[in-house]
Amino acid sequence: MCFVFPGFDKDRAEDRIQHRSYEEIYRDFRGRFPSSLYSDILLAFLKQEATFIPARTGEDKDISLFDHLKTTCAIASCMYLYHKRCVRFR
Repeated sequence: MCFVFPGFDKDRAEDRIQHRSYEEIYRDFRGRFPSSLYSDILLAFLKQEATFIPARTGEDKDISLFDHLKTTCAIASCMYLYHKRCVRFR
């Protein structure tokens, strides 16, 4: 599995601090879970760790990464079930 970290191409100190924080979050994330991952454990972890991380890094930082991930997963799940049902009735 590959995880992309923000690069060091900017000279600002705050970017280096954020880079270090993402690495720490990712190490913590990898260390908390067994090889077989349960959805309720993942949801609890994401709620704890991603609630105060903005989903966007631009100007509008009003939606948390947790809310974005949860909504995206719900939409993907609905689409999967819809298409699974359509294939069954053909």
